[in-house]
Amino acid sequence: MLGQAGILSRYDYINTKYGIRKDDHCAISAEDKVYWIDINNKAVVIGNSSGATNLGEQLNVQNIINAKIDDSYIPHIDYDLQNNELLCKCLTQDAAGYGE
Repeated sequence: MLGQAGILSRYDYINTKYGIRKDDHCAISAEDKVYWIDINNKAVVIGNSSGATNLGEQLNVQNIINAKIDDSYIPHIDYDLQNNELLCKCLTQDAAGYGE
């Protein structure tokens, strides 16, 4: 039944290093984890109840993530449950259809 919960009265931060830029809707949940792209830190982040971790550093692929990503990129993220794969893509504003 909808409408049973109270008003959110506090914030619980799992990490203060990683985040999402305003208007970047690039987070997805899969199983008991949340994945998102942090353009400012040039990181794909995995978060759960124990904290947040830079997935690129954890899997030793940080050099791939750092390749020419700047503030003009719009991140997109998805999770393929069937193949258990995280899919990430960063588009320039022009490629995403948001540029002039």
